[in-house]
Amino acid sequence: MDITKSSVNSSLSLKDRILIKTIELLVPPLARLYLKTIKTKIINSDVIERTQKEYGSFICAFWHNRIIPMLWANRNSGVVCLVSPSKDGEIIARILHRFGYKTVRGSSYKRPITSAKAVIKEIKKGNIVAIIPDGPRGPIYTVNPGVIEIARITKVPIIPATALFSSYWEVNSWDRFKIPKPFSKMIVGFGEPILINKEDPTLDYSSLIRSALFSLEKTLYQY
Repeated sequence: MDITKSSVNSSLSLKDRILIKTIELLVPPLARLYLKTIKTKIINSDVIERTQKEYGSFICAFWHNRIIPMLWANRNSGVVCLVSPSKDGEIIARILHRFGYKTVRGSSYKRPITSAKAVIKEIKKGNIVAIIPDGPRGPIYTVNPGVIEIARITKVPIIPATALFSSYWEVNSWDRFKIPKPFSKMIVGFGEPILINKEDPTLDYSSLIRSALFSLEKTLYQY
């Protein structure tokens, strides 16, 4: 599902449409070939089924620099992702669709309230939603309040997720984006659900989620 696909497409030039379509057709199959060279192990995946059965939906939270492993590990899952309504966002949305994701279009940076409402609507439909706590612009490893408020309003838990690599490239960017090298090993793990208690606003949920993500990462080292 893409709630603004028609409006985004109508604003694109013919040249942009051809470029975007070309990228849409070429990148996903090449990415699949590349990622299939990586030996992937998934830890504690049963928490997904348990949490969905108990709560109907949940929010999957992972750091911005772990997008590639999470994209691959959760492919064909129908998870909903928030994507910018920009031209670059259109490219990302189409690639996500090819990997079996759904998208809602909006900017958590420019229009956070509107975007949050769109995400909340998807959760209430029973869809799982992926949210990047330190996205879209950081600071790195900082849990922005949006994910907490969405979980508080919808009463669904947050499942932390992360990944480790045996070998990877690190991009010189604000998030130190990580790209696993071909034929490397990758471990993806999911933590236990975190419920936001509306009756206890004194709890520092940002620190709690951040700690859960780092703790999960340390756990993955034993594999």
